Amino acid sequence: MVTVMSQIASLYVVPDSAIPAICMTAMPQKAGWFSKPHDTFWQTLWDLAGKNCLDCDAPGSAFSVLIEYLSDRHVFDMRACESSDFATFLSKARKSSFLTVSPAQAAELSSRLAVPFDAADLTPFVIDFCGPEDHQDMVAAILEAAKALPHALEQVHSGTTGLITIG
Repeated sequence: MVTVMSQIASLYVVPDSAIPAICMTAMPQKAGWFSKPHDTFWQTLWDLAGKNCLDCDAPGSAFSVLIEYLSDRHVFDMRACESSDFATFLSKARKSSFLTVSPAQAAELSSRLAVPFDAADLTPFVIDFCGPEDHQDMVAAILEAAKALPHALEQVHSGTTGLITIG
């Protein structure tokens, strides 16, 4: 599988009270005969959740591979994050992938990421998942992503949901 290095990963902290409003804007509204659909999803998300909390220079593809690695190695149940009602709804409505992280999941994932990754285990996974070309750069980017993600997850607290998107 070839990864795209220009993807961007984002984590938004959504107040639970804002979830219905965000869901209402997830599907672009049909417009007139000759105009494009009106899409207010991203603006609504930014207005209600604020800015992207994930401050990292690693490409979104590194986060994608990190998520696959965590799932594959049974370090963390990422499938629970992609199968929540909110994530499932947004993924279908936006035809994209979204993950949600509850405060408890954020705390657990942060603690799992606090344990340093074994590059000897990560490197073969990256080669198998992404291919051998530039695998050292991808391993370095994944390690950077694994260090940055806990800082963003710390902002997910009671009454909020972390919303992760890579695109």
